Amino acid sequence: MTLQVSIPAKAILELNSQILELDFPARCSRCNMPNAPFFETHPLHYRADLMPNRNVAHRYRINRSFSLRLPLCETCYRASFIEDPESFSADATPLGKVARVRSACIKIAAGIALVGFILLMDIVPVNTIPFLWLYVILTGVGLLGIVFGATVLMSKRLRSTLPGSDYNIRYPRAIVYEAIETGKPAPNKTAVFLRIRNETWARECAEKHQWKIDSTDSPSVKENEK
Repeated sequence: MTLQVSIPAKAILELNSQILELDFPARCSRCNMPNAPFFETHPLHYRADLMPNRNVAHRYRINRSFSLRLPLCETCYRASFIEDPESFSADATPLGKVARVRSACIKIAAGIALVGFILLMDIVPVNTIPFLWLYVILTGVGLLGIVFGATVLMSKRLRSTLPGSDYNIRYPRAIVYEAIETGKPAPNKTAVFLRIRNETWARECAEKHQWKIDSTDSPSVKENEK
């Protein structure tokens, strides 16, 4: 069964850094292994208190970007890379370095392809090489293909180290999303929803912080999804 932990606005607004680290219980939030030195990272952006009379672009007086981190053991950390390598970009680990190189290569490839489209539209006339725009675009697309192909191969290698073919089904990545509050939020108003399948870990975490916890099958949770 999946449980939903409701993290109140007070916990977000009182953050002294850009990381909300849920390090209790001090074990893996997926499989309950006692040694959990790694983290599952979820980048979030909480917005509240909408400024009135802004028809072009909505702006909020409360605008907080932060990351929520859950403790993971080494095995679950590797599994998390398979699910979402982009979330590893800030990690000071070998997989974090791979994620940063991957992200940089994707940006470079996208930039190369963009230059090719600019040449195609003849914004900058270049007549030295026929079909130069095509070669540039193919270079960018080829680099993207290499990056994603390497990611698939690495994911297969990591998956082979996991204990059982159904590992990702039994221990999935948590689902985390933020609320958008148009008014000024009350301290106990839910700002972040954390959905996690590890029931014992979720209950102990919620009890320690005195946060609300529900089953995703409860009427109140289903009402909020509408």
